[in-house]
Amino acid sequence: MVARAPATVSLSGLYYIYDGYAKSALVTTEPSGLGVSVTYNGGAALPVGVGSYAVTAVVAVANYQGSAAGTLVIAPEAEDPFEQWLQGRELDPDDTRYHADADDDGDGMTTREEYVADTDPADSDSALKLTGTYLDASDRLRLSFSASTGRLYQLVYSTNLLSPPAETIDLGAGVPGMAVTSDVLHVRYWRIRVMLPDPPAPWVRF
Repeated sequence: MVARAPATVSLSGLYYIYDGYAKSALVTTEPSGLGVSVTYNGGAALPVGVGSYAVTAVVAVANYQGSAAGTLVIAPEAEDPFEQWLQGRELDPDDTRYHADADDDGDGMTTREEYVADTDPADSDSALKLTGTYLDASDRLRLSFSASTGRLYQLVYSTNLLSPPAETIDLGAGVPGMAVTSDVLHVRYWRIRVMLPDPPAPWVRF
């Protein structure tokens, strides 16, 4: 007798907003490309209505064995803008990992702060970071950061870390690849601020 080789089955795409169309889980296997049988609450029909559906995926290839289980959620559209933002990223507002004060990705920003900055609360590499590059030819400093078109930005500098801001520069609405240049004449400590344009919200500094 020859035993079937083990295969790894992974489920993703398990959270959707109701739109009247059937939804399905995304299934991947290792080795890749194996045939898989997928059921929702025990049947083959794809779910459509609001609710939670038990998903089971079983490898359907004679030489391999493996399975995975999960829950596919079809949720009504939230009314709260913060929850709508999470849903737009296919994240469940009811998941404790993405509660307002949580920091699931461990990048030092709470989910609420990620919302204000429009960064990904599930990705530690997605954060509002200010970087500087010295332009030797012009003796200027190029300050750059990731920006969202749905946010407003300010650039703030001080002469030391303990002093209040010496100057605040309004940059307006964000654009992809946003950057600002400044003369390199004195020691300055730069910060970037971001704010929701509507409704107004407190500035968040990074």
